[in-house]
Amino acid sequence: MEFVTEIAIADIQIKDRLRETNSAKVLLLKNSIEALGLMQPILVSKIRKDGILNHLPSDPDYELVAGAHRLAACTELGMGDIQVKVVKGTKKELLEYQIMENLARNDLEVSDRAIFVAELKEIWDESERFLGGGGDRRSEKYLSNRQVADWSKIMAEETGWSHRTLERSYKIGKILTPRCARFYEVTTCST
Repeated sequence: MEFVTEIAIADIQIKDRLRETNSAKVLLLKNSIEALGLMQPILVSKIRKDGILNHLPSDPDYELVAGAHRLAACTELGMGDIQVKVVKGTKKELLEYQIMENLARNDLEVSDRAIFVAELKEIWDESERFLGGGGDRRSEKYLSNRQVADWSKIMAEETGWSHRTLERSYKIGKILTPRCARFYEVTTCST
């Protein structure tokens, strides 16, 4: 059961984000929210103090699922409450919400997109959501290439990106660590 409500910003915990907030993007959102208000609620899930997912109204703590930049902008504006969509799911399902919301936006850094795509493919691998087939297809090379191709075609339909872009992002993301990605973003190259 999902529902939209307004909660205190102080009741939202931020944990295990795949990317850090970008101060320039927060500033842009801050100006937009100040002028027009928050147009899209952030996604949160209820949690208990022991970290187990919970959806009981008696427990006021929430964990941010998606919308870290919007939350940061509202916090900087001094807002006490924020509009949220409360969603529920397993940790993997909530991570998938975060990834899909961010992939739907075209303002991701190339390194962030690669990390998100690789993480999403891992979630899909675990759920065997996109595997199909039949016949004698036993070699590791075939299976690996087949999974990437099938997965990327499905994701291309959902995101609007080409399956080739998604395949390349996956290959980069599975070797790129978040720490390396942060280094890449702040390093300039000179020739």
